Amino acid sequence: DDLLADFTIGSDPFDAAATHDRLYDMMRVRGYTGGYYLDALAAIDIALWDIAAQIAGQPLCKLLGGQRRQAIPAYLSGLPRPTRAARADMAAEWGDRGFDAFKFAAPVADDGVVAEIATLRERLGPGARIACDMHWAQTAAQAKALIRAMVPHGLWFAEAPVDPEDIDGLAEVAAGVSAPVAAGEEWRTAYDAQARLARRACAILQPEMGHKGVTEFMRIAGLAQVHHLEVIPHATIGIGIFLAASLHASAAAACVTAHEFQHSIVEPNRKYLDGSIDCDAGRYTVPPGVGLGVRPSAEALRILEH
Repeated sequence: DDLLADFTIGSDPFDAAATHDRLYDMMRVRGYTGGYYLDALAAIDIALWDIAAQIAGQPLCKLLGGQRRQAIPAYLSGLPRPTRAARADMAAEWGDRGFDAFKFAAPVADDGVVAEIATLRERLGPGARIACDMHWAQTAAQAKALIRAMVPHGLWFAEAPVDPEDIDGLAEVAAGVSAPVAAGEEWRTAYDAQARLARRACAILQPEMGHKGVTEFMRIAGLAQVHHLEVIPHATIGIGIFLAASLHASAAAACVTAHEFQHSIVEPNRKYLDGSIDCDAGRYTVPPGVGLGVRPSAEALRILEH
């Protein structure tokens, strides 16, 4: 409201990327190249792309270079149960529903990440993909030791092993382990991505739509394509607007191989969304309809008004 609205109202929604850059440039001299300013800019960017697609009468993905895929493989993220055995049982329940890829969080692996992945592997079998979110909590040396110990249990990828600011540490980890290293949830722009790619610091990029917006998401995906890297987007926290935008961008980007599914967020928030975000049998369906294909529900708008 204070910084962006007056410079956005009246813009042509088909100039979404140009508007993004103009608003970004307006505050970069003051040091706003990340954080909440870029989060607000991401929301405006998504809105402009949505408006343009609605005017065009097309799904958003059609404006982003074309729809490459109708469905997007999903991995189950988070196993909120109190014990290691219960978490493995929960993963198996989702496996019975058609999911074959999972990620557990290191901070809740109370018996350690090696015991956690070993139990999950035993319960899920050899065909399941199992990743570990390390939550930026290790030094490079600690992360390497933990990842190496998980590799014999078939680690799919290790996410966020060191502090986000520690580019040297991230590069050290990536060079020192055989499992793919994933990063990027907290980045805001392609500049953040390029600083890591120049160091070969990760094999998987995880853009978060709520931090980046459509314009920067697609720029980061383009960098991944020319560096022959995978994109596995982070699933935003929220009622589903950002997630819908992420799925449309993922349908258009060349190198997306999977997408996070945070069941504990998506499922309870369905009442706040008109339109469908379906993730069944381990696959997302791109929201149908024009634009994003979803809108805040009357219930969501009522809460916002209060």
